[in-house]
This record gives sequence, C-alpha cells and structure tokens, in this order.
Amino acid sequence: MHYFSAGGGFQGLSTKTRSRNSSFLYLDPLVFLGFLLALIQMVEPKKNGK
Repeated sequence: MHYFSAGGGFQGLSTKTRSRNSSFLYLDPLVFLGFLLALIQMVEPKKNGK
C-alpha cells in the first residue's frame, strides 16, 4: 500500500512542473504510468513470495 503515497508525491511534483511548462502535460501520463509500472513490478515478486 506504501507505493500509493509515492505515487501521490510524484503527482504533486508533476503538478508544479505542469504550471511552468505546459508541454510537459502531454508527457506526464506516460511518465506517471511508467513510474507506477516499475513500482508494481518491484512489489509483485514480494507478494508472490508470501
């Protein structure tokens, strides 16, 4: 469940960047998705280990 708080912090950071650079808005969903996928792949093996 801890990876949700990490995602929230990442979203907060990208929101600040978004107001400065509007072109980053198009990249943000892809970056956020990649970030989430990487975290899930790190967490999944631990769940399967249980």
